[in-house]
Amino acid sequence: MFRRFVSVVIAAFAALVLVTNASPLLRSAAQEPPSQDVLIKMILFLGGKIGQTITAVDTYTYEVMDFADTSLGCPEPGAAYLQVITPGYRVLMTVQGVIHDVRSNLDGTTLAYCGTVTLVTATPDSPVPESPTSTLIPTGTEVPLALYRAAQYTIAYPNDWKITDRGGEVYFGGAATPICAEPGMFVAYLGQAGTKSPAMLIDEYAAEVNRAQFSEERLPVRRTGLTTLYTAPCADGSIRQFRLSVFVAYGSAYRILQFAPQADFSAWDRKYLEILNRFGPTTVSASGSGEAITPPAVSPLSLIAHIFGGNVYAGILVDLPGKPITTGASTENPYTGLAVSPRGDTLSYVDPYTRVLYTVSPEFGQNRPIGQDLIPDYAPVWSPDGSQIVFVSGEVTAAANWKLRRFSNLDGSVTEIGGLNLSSESCPSMPADPATRLLVRESGGVGNLPTVLLWAGDGYIYYSLRCGLGLGRIRETGGEPEAFVTDLYYPTLSPDGQFLLGMINQPAPTLVRLSLTAPKTISLLEAPEGSVITALAWGIEGKSIFYATAALKEEIAADDPLEQDRGKSAFGAWGFKVGVYDVSLHQVNLENSVAQQIFSTVGRGIGRIAPSPDGSGVLFTFVGSAAPMLDAFLNNVSAGELSRLAPATHMYWLPTLRGGGGTAGLIAISGSPVWGPVGSAPAPTPTGGPSKAGTRMSSPTPRPTWTPISSPSYTPSPLPTSPFGTAFPTNTPRAARP
Repeated sequence: MFRRFVSVVIAAFAALVLVTNASPLLRSAAQEPPSQDVLIKMILFLGGKIGQTITAVDTYTYEVMDFADTSLGCPEPGAAYLQVITPGYRVLMTVQGVIHDVRSNLDGTTLAYCGTVTLVTATPDSPVPESPTSTLIPTGTEVPLALYRAAQYTIAYPNDWKITDRGGEVYFGGAATPICAEPGMFVAYLGQAGTKSPAMLIDEYAAEVNRAQFSEERLPVRRTGLTTLYTAPCADGSIRQFRLSVFVAYGSAYRILQFAPQADFSAWDRKYLEILNRFGPTTVSASGSGEAITPPAVSPLSLIAHIFGGNVYAGILVDLPGKPITTGASTENPYTGLAVSPRGDTLSYVDPYTRVLYTVSPEFGQNRPIGQDLIPDYAPVWSPDGSQIVFVSGEVTAAANWKLRRFSNLDGSVTEIGGLNLSSESCPSMPADPATRLLVRESGGVGNLPTVLLWAGDGYIYYSLRCGLGLGRIRETGGEPEAFVTDLYYPTLSPDGQFLLGMINQPAPTLVRLSLTAPKTISLLEAPEGSVITALAWGIEGKSIFYATAALKEEIAADDPLEQDRGKSAFGAWGFKVGVYDVSLHQVNLENSVAQQIFSTVGRGIGRIAPSPDGSGVLFTFVGSAAPMLDAFLNNVSAGELSRLAPATHMYWLPTLRGGGGTAGLIAISGSPVWGPVGSAPAPTPTGGPSKAGTRMSSPTPRPTWTPISSPSYTPSPLPTSPFGTAFPTNTPRAARP
């Protein structure tokens, strides 16, 4: 019974704890969050105190504190406690709408329950408590802060203050209503800011305050706020001093009004400034929070393999993500090198963590390791007939000794084809911008250019030279490698295996085509001025091409010296720029040279383009900008909000219907899509009940090849779910990640 209860507790806390522990962006040496083990001990302890099994936790906030003794501030009658300073946590857990105050030392071996916390609601008849003898903070005395979470923001406040929700604003103070002799704070969410700046909103507020003396000085608060001071008489005639601050972030406006008696304000103001620096606006606005994921109405009869949440999945367009092929990976450490055999009956993928190549039947789920010591920079490639697969192996740091090897599906043998004769030069390091890093990874890049293996029908295997610039080749039967072209990048093989599409700099970046039999480049078009091409693809039967561009629209600097330590911990570097780009997808008809823009948006770039094998549409992946994440980081948003704003790979489907126009729609938060051939997905079956005896069933109505499939035969039965909500298929080869 105890084991079962613990598993329920883990499930209840999994999402909250993982976000807290996985995100270094909100940590500091003095504010390390409680570990998962400590939180589980606290919820078990709370369940025992309130006499119920806790199966879900609404939310929680924590505060790091130094308690005066081992009672943790909540002594029980008749108990004895060690009179030593005890570092620990005060955690406010909300269970079924009730907030419980639970406390612990740093390792969870000492626990205390301090009862429930009541949010006070002001009423006209609320009694006015007596004023304290002094509101001044004595020199050297620290006022500990707790964290209040609303739907629109998070804000710190003195942990002994009451919280009163007054409808349009929340009041924090020693009583349910403001008292002239006491400090306090109002926080208001003002809704959509429109075109109004913080300065304009301060002016509007100042115009409505009677008998107030405003300071002319207005100072910035973090990146999105403005603050000023003013004085005004209170109801009893005494003078109160106020700090008025306004933030405009993510299109929404927020107002914070902090005050104290004028004689005490200077002591309280240092705490007020600390509160402002911990204010966190939310990313969710009244208009919604993002683009809806909508499955398309129709689907090609082709398998789609893709990387969803770091793991390999196989499905069809109308039922993504489909069947899980692996587990154990994560978005930060995904499987790579995904490919589908030309026959559509086998997938291959690479575990870059163990550097092992696997093949698997998407229908039967039989994973098989077929190669070791892989170089994950090169995605393995299938032979044109699907009987063999080649890959690069060797020591990661010894590029000059990398070997090309071949696995035979017929007899299971692995043979060496030859060396690649690569230079040992270092490739450019990955950029610090999280969105650019993700875009490079999605495109298969090393540094900033994709590296590829291409198995053509001319008897050669082509491979990228060091760092993705240029192509070498080696005969599929073995032999000495040779240079093919030295200035081509983004190489893409045509469907018939006779031509290459790629980019060269001459000196402007230019899209070119060349024949494998006569490697003379033919210029197709120059990249638009100010733009870079981020992805290329051939259309169906090689009669069209697709290319994606990104043009820098805005840059945001990540160089605030005050944020350097947190920034290095969060991004791995500090002193860089985050870009926002105009992103476009284009299609060119090679038969008449007609080009058209078929998609545009704002973000970081398109990483992969995958036209469907039946010509009915095109899949592509899009990476948004990291600018919202940087803004959130600099505005101290919660770990959950920050995680939600990290750049992700979004997969879109744009129906072209063999020449007709369509509208791109988001279909999955996924990446690296690879199609199987037409027919690799099962055909649709007629629906309806069984026929009666003596009646003749009518034939199903013929459907085009892109008709949706309602029940793919390879869909497995529902898999058991882990406490973390992730299905664990029994066919995974991967060991647990550290």
